[in-house]
Amino acid sequence: AGVRPFAVQSSSGLAALVLRRPTPSVLAWLCSTTPSALCCFLDLCFLLGLRACRAFPSTPADAKGMMKAAIRDNDPVCVMENTILYNLKGEVPEDENFIIPLGKARTALEGNDLSIIAHGRSVQVALQVAETLAEKHGVSAEVLDLRSIRPLDLEAIIKTVKKTNRVLLVEENKPFCGVDAQIAYLIQEHAFDHLDAPVKRISAIDVPQAYSKELENFQIPNHDRVLAKAMELL
Repeated sequence: AGVRPFAVQSSSGLAALVLRRPTPSVLAWLCSTTPSALCCFLDLCFLLGLRACRAFPSTPADAKGMMKAAIRDNDPVCVMENTILYNLKGEVPEDENFIIPLGKARTALEGNDLSIIAHGRSVQVALQVAETLAEKHGVSAEVLDLRSIRPLDLEAIIKTVKKTNRVLLVEENKPFCGVDAQIAYLIQEHAFDHLDAPVKRISAIDVPQAYSKELENFQIPNHDRVLAKAMELL
């Protein structure tokens, strides 16, 4: 199986399109099995003049609300679902009109000492790390769930940076040309004077994708690796 370039035509031109993509899957040929890797591939859409939104739900409620928003959006939207989260349980509103606007981040946890910015499954890891920081180290970490990376909620990112002055970026993509590389640049451009420490990043380890479950759990950001990096900022 593979991913093929596509376009949807209507009598008036390019039509709205929703691509629902469960990942990880057969994307090793893209150098990663993470949702972000596929998004890098889909940047080819911009050569055709398309505006592609990229949504990354991290909770069951977000999965519903963002999918409904994607269906109703007039632009092509890619909803990237991390298959590791398929067993995650949580409250899901039954309201048929429940929609989560694309491009609007959410503060998953309020904090004052450190900002952990993540999307997709990495948000769940960030919340676990924040709990450990609070219980064992007395550190109040704020977790920002980006929800989507294109459009990107820059206002929310800068707001949390100015609040805590320390930033840890977490993603499952490989570090080279990763989403967090762009976010780190935006932070230094728009909020450099508010940083009390260099921006830190945690990504998937930059080696061929592991297929062993134990190796995969180590390769992608996990609790211990994220916690160790967070401690470097304190």
